[in-house]
This record gives sequence, structure tokens and C-alpha cells, in this order.
Amino acid sequence: MVTYFGVPRQKIPWFPTIAQDKCQGCGKCVEFCVHGVLKLKGNPPKAVVVKPYQCVIACSECADLCPEKAITFPDLKVVYDAMDQYWKGESQKEVHRVKKKRALSSSIRNEKFLNLQVDLLKALADPIRLKILRFLRSGEKCQCEIIPHLKRSQSTVSEHLQLLVDIGIVESRKDGRKIVYKIRMEEIMRILDNIDELTRDLFAHPKDRNAILTSK
Repeated sequence: MVTYFGVPRQKIPWFPTIAQDKCQGCGKCVEFCVHGVLKLKGNPPKAVVVKPYQCVIACSECADLCPEKAITFPDLKVVYDAMDQYWKGESQKEVHRVKKKRALSSSIRNEKFLNLQVDLLKALADPIRLKILRFLRSGEKCQCEIIPHLKRSQSTVSEHLQLLVDIGIVESRKDGRKIVYKIRMEEIMRILDNIDELTRDLFAHPKDRNAILTSK
């Protein structure tokens, strides 16, 4: 995702507007813009905006080149306002997230919260799902990549992926005709690292491990 100082580019309405009644189709703006923002279309041909969010923020050279003054840009204030609005929203989200996290922490002895923890551990306590999560650590993957990696049937992989999505460990999105998956939170990766480390420690000291497992 393209960003401008951390703000998604599509959140910033900076791109040219072309007055079609003034445009003479000279093509100077199209030739100048190397980012493919403009294109000549129609009969007679006139400049139109085809890729607005590829326009460089604060660049208005095409407007300066236009002999008919057919190209205009918004005031730069819209850029700053859009950035302020985005960060205000992100700040509110963070405040909400922190409050929610504190509320959950304060109710750690609550039976419902304990059940949520059990559900999370159950989701991780499966070899196929652990393999899926480890495979997704390298980034987004579509089901067509996951299936051959696991050497399992499509129905089996789909079932386990859906469980991980339902509990919130993995998220999915459409990419054309495909559905791609990725781990939703970095905390899950840290949990996997801790599980790996704990497993190595237990198997490195088999006597201690056996004592722990038979101490009940």
C-alpha cells in the first residue's frame, strides 16, 4: 500500500481536475507526467485523469504547462486536513484498543475470558494449523500455495483456514479471483516463537519433562 508520511495515498484527495470545455487535447500534460496520471481519450482526444492516486503530492506542473489553464488542483490545505483526519481516527482507534485490552486484562479471572483463552489454545493445538501459521509467517499466501505445501486436500485445508479466520488469528481478503490469507497480529508470531522455545527446552531435558508430565 502506497503511503504519504504514513497516511494511505487514497486518503489524500490530491490530483488534477480537467475542465473538458477548455481542454484542446494538445497532450502536453500527458507527455510531461511520467506517473501515468493523465491520458488522452475520446474523439476529439482530450486529457482525462485515469490514475489519480499516482499523482505526486504537491506537484502541479501539468497545470502550469496547460496553455488553456484547463487543469486545476485543490489547495494544499486539503492534504494537511486529510492527514490530520486520518491520524485523529487512528489515535481514537488506539485509545479504544488500549481501553479494550485493559478491560479484558481486569477480567482475567472471568469464566468467559478463560473460555476465550481455551478456544485460542485449541486453535493452535493442531499440527495442520500450526503448519499453516508457520507457512504464513513469510507473508500473504493464497490457498493454491498452502495446499501443495501441506500436501493435504483442499477441503481439509479450507476447514482449518476457516477456523483460524473465525477465531481471529488469520485474516483473508479477495485478490482478483483468489482468496489470500495472512496472520492478523504479530503477537501470534511471538506465541509461536515461545512455543518453539518451550518445546526445545522440554525435549532438551527429558527427565525434567517426564517429571512435569507425570506430576499430576
